[in-house]
Amino acid sequence: MGTRQPPPGGRFGESSSDQRRPPPWVPIAGTKPGASDPGAPGAWFDKPQDGAPPVIDTGWVPPQSQPGWLRRHRFDVALAAAVAVVVAGGAATALLLADRGSSDGTVSPATSPAAAEADDADEETWCAGFADGEVVTPDSSDRGAAAIAGFEDAYYVARDGVRARSYVAPNALVASAEQIGQGISQIPVGTTHCLLVKRIGEGRYAVDVFDRRPDNSANHYRHTFTTAADPGSPTGSAITSITLREGK
Repeated sequence: MGTRQPPPGGRFGESSSDQRRPPPWVPIAGTKPGASDPGAPGAWFDKPQDGAPPVIDTGWVPPQSQPGWLRRHRFDVALAAAVAVVVAGGAATALLLADRGSSDGTVSPATSPAAAEADDADEETWCAGFADGEVVTPDSSDRGAAAIAGFEDAYYVARDGVRARSYVAPNALVASAEQIGQGISQIPVGTTHCLLVKRIGEGRYAVDVFDRRPDNSANHYRHTFTTAADPGSPTGSAITSITLREGK
């Protein structure tokens, strides 16, 4: 059966510094040019130019230029870079969950035959054929898919951030229960959803979420979920990451 076109629409709805270094030289009034050692470390010129003010080394050296500085601190630099990546990733995922990501837009069912057909379809399967993947529910035999369906059910039906977070691994870079709850509060009460899931690797799923709002607008969101076995999750598998997915 060919893929039906989904209702147009789309969910996770996804300094300068003024530091100044000390001058490299300090004029010494009354000192004859050339009196200081022109070959001293830190001197900018091999020989003072005629008429140029004499200089002395202030002893200030940029930390990056100090011998062995980078070698001694390379672990700190690497650690700081790694932390920055993790923080950025966590912030991006939190934003995704708080705002559901960008949708494909909205459309009135009055001008959308597909959306009109959905009005009479079963609430859990009305999106079948809108994209690749199978309709899944929290009781799916695939534990990873069941965890995803449980998460979405908690998001749209139970409207419970704590319950939704229970399907997510404790240490996953996914928003907190409170942040998920904030995202839920942006979804109008009475919104229905339908979920299509396609397994694309071990513990990895392409997920298409369709929702219909009380104002008859329809939205489509694309994500990639990863999961892993977790006996503490309601389904025995927990979500470890959620990212936006490009494409149709």
